[in-house]
Amino acid sequence: DTELTFLKMYLELMQQRYNNRFDIEYEVDPTVLNIQVPKLIIQPIAENAIFHGLSTNRKPGSCLRIVCRAENGMCVVSVLDNGVGMEAETLEMLRNIANTENPHHTSVGLRNVITRMRLLYGNQFSLEINSVINEGSAFIMRFPPLPISGRETGE
Repeated sequence: DTELTFLKMYLELMQQRYNNRFDIEYEVDPTVLNIQVPKLIIQPIAENAIFHGLSTNRKPGSCLRIVCRAENGMCVVSVLDNGVGMEAETLEMLRNIANTENPHHTSVGLRNVITRMRLLYGNQFSLEINSVINEGSAFIMRFPPLPISGRETGE
């Protein structure tokens, strides 16, 4: 719940920065609101969706969707946009970052999210990345709702 509150504040600022060029939709299963998560695991991915997918998108109906739900005993957090999508080469590079044990690349925000989530959840954390040119991109994180220390969550 706290992570989503801070994310909403950040995204409101981004909407203002980009003159409300895109909408934001939230679909949040109330059962996941009490799950403790590390700080700033959604914001860097949402930021990338805005900068790379929506900021240059001029079509009406541009939208960033944040979906949080429980599924098969896992917490699933999705960041979806209907922006410009990404080339196959970029998509493959990002998938390699997501599937590498210790990712090293210039995508600092994504790399930090992956590294932190792997430290906490090990191989129980996964990140699926999909994209279609002119249709948008999807980043889907899956991890177990394990209790973690207050130091890591900031709670």
